[in-house]
Amino acid sequence: MMPISNPTTGNALFGYADILLNGKDPAVQDWPRALETARYAVARTERRDPRLLGLLAQALRLNNFPAEAFAAAEEAAKLLPPPDKRTADDIATAKEIRLRTGRLKGVASAHPKSGSQSQGSRAKAGGVARVRCERKKVIANRRLLASFRALTKTLWPKPAG
Repeated sequence: MMPISNPTTGNALFGYADILLNGKDPAVQDWPRALETARYAVARTERRDPRLLGLLAQALRLNNFPAEAFAAAEEAAKLLPPPDKRTADDIATAKEIRLRTGRLKGVASAHPKSGSQSQGSRAKAGGVARVRCERKKVIANRRLLASFRALTKTLWPKPAG
């Protein structure tokens, strides 16, 4: 896979994944697709962009991969320049990563794959999660269509008259 040579592409992938994760309208939220996009963007930047790694950490956390999320947040924090040499963007990225890492502390050891739950409770939780995910997708698709219609009307209003 060729690395991203144009920073605009990385920013576009970041923006897309961020909307899928944090959009206020549930119709546009799609956490599995956001995880896929964040993983793709991180791979294309060869894991050198702390913003994308921080976003990947959030996507992993929301998709119930807390151990991987914690590792990604830690990796992102290590890529930032020293505090006295940070730009405003670096400071904002560091704050986001710190928040994400703070939410994840102690979670990695409680991850279902670590053996803290029985197989039966894991299977039951997995089934419930799948049903929730499918329901969210149906609702999201309906709302996404409504959002696109509203956006289209805003961007290309019908001429008066």
